[in-house]
Amino acid sequence: MSISKADSKFEKIILILSLIIFALTFMIYKYRLVPDSGGYIVMSAAGREPLYPFFLFIFRSIFNLFNAGDDAYFYAVSIVQNLLVAYAIYFAVINLRRLFKLNNFISSLIFLIFLAPSFFTIIFSLTGVVMSCSIGTEALTLPLYYIYFTILIKFILEHDIKDYIKAIIISMLLALTRGQMLMLFIINFFAFIAVNKKFVRALLIMLACFALTALISRCYYYITQGYFIGNTYGPITSSSGVFLAGSKDEADLFEDESLRELYIKINDEIEAKGYRENLYDKGILNTGDKAEAAHDQVKFYITGPLIHKYAAETKDVKGVAAEIERDKIASFMMRKLLTSQNVIKNYIKIYIGYLAVGFIRSVAFVHPVLNLYAALVYIIALILFLICVIKRLKREALFMFFALLALTGVVSSVSLVIMPLSRYMIYSLPFLYAAIIICLIKIFYDYKGA
Repeated sequence: MSISKADSKFEKIILILSLIIFALTFMIYKYRLVPDSGGYIVMSAAGREPLYPFFLFIFRSIFNLFNAGDDAYFYAVSIVQNLLVAYAIYFAVINLRRLFKLNNFISSLIFLIFLAPSFFTIIFSLTGVVMSCSIGTEALTLPLYYIYFTILIKFILEHDIKDYIKAIIISMLLALTRGQMLMLFIINFFAFIAVNKKFVRALLIMLACFALTALISRCYYYITQGYFIGNTYGPITSSSGVFLAGSKDEADLFEDESLRELYIKINDEIEAKGYRENLYDKGILNTGDKAEAAHDQVKFYITGPLIHKYAAETKDVKGVAAEIERDKIASFMMRKLLTSQNVIKNYIKIYIGYLAVGFIRSVAFVHPVLNLYAALVYIIALILFLICVIKRLKREALFMFFALLALTGVVSSVSLVIMPLSRYMIYSLPFLYAAIIICLIKIFYDYKGA
């Protein structure tokens, strides 16, 4: 695609501004360790997806060759992360500008929107730092997601199969960084159908992506742990909501006396800490907020330690073997609990609460006024999508559809496997706002042209 000198100059300005902003960000924040950093720094931790620990391992290995000090490589990691997000924002803005023929003002506005998620975490996240300077997966997943989704939209609108291959590769990298990003394979599936209308081929590609990602992950753990396994922290994490949804009445579901005693201990701890108090009394947002606040407390201080201790004692195992047994026991207990209608009913309430909080945090923040604003954003997005469909504005309609689909996928998968923290929710924020702006402009010009 040939571009004019004026457009080329504007694009260079966007790139330079992006680089300057994140260079200043690095100069101010350098790097920051966050609560999850330790799990990624230590490659022997089997409870983390493989890509980010391997990413850190590369830098650590290089710096160790020069005896640069234990933490010197963190500076290089932070520099690369800031460069990556600077480029990803530039890449997304420039490609959207070209795909939809946006002028300088609208392109600049979208540029500002793409900048926002990187800095929201200073105020609205528990980490309190800029994503790109943190030693954590979000520093890698956010820019990769920007690049992935931009390339996917290019494929949908321009039908270049090379873009689809690129999108598949990046989505696999994302899934190997955070497990909930496996849902991107489903987004890829719908994108392929939208372009080629070949259901079977799209299904086979999706299944191959799931299988290959699982194989890579298991090979990584075999090399680093000696076990051909997946992430050992999945079931214990996703079970937190199920244990919250339970009560003492479910103890009889466990025929094995030792498991029944274990469940009673877990239940008594949850009750003693007050995590179920008024959990379902004040609406779905209250349920989502309270369940989110309890999630990590239940996982790290109740279910995780108690089930791990039980696994170590009853199976006579330790280390990774104990983690594997812990997750098997957590999975078994979770399945047992979900045979109870009461648990299912309560868990659905928690999940809906997570969804509500997640959808709000995908476009705003949880606050009585901003909650209404978030609802209005989605209503406007849906109305604009319908208008674009009616007026046969296909490109804009497809962009809005996939922006909403990807956002829904992120919220649904994160709410299912963990909890809707702000830093997990904001991947799709700039694309949805960009889609709203682009649809509004196209509808306006279509109306004027008519």
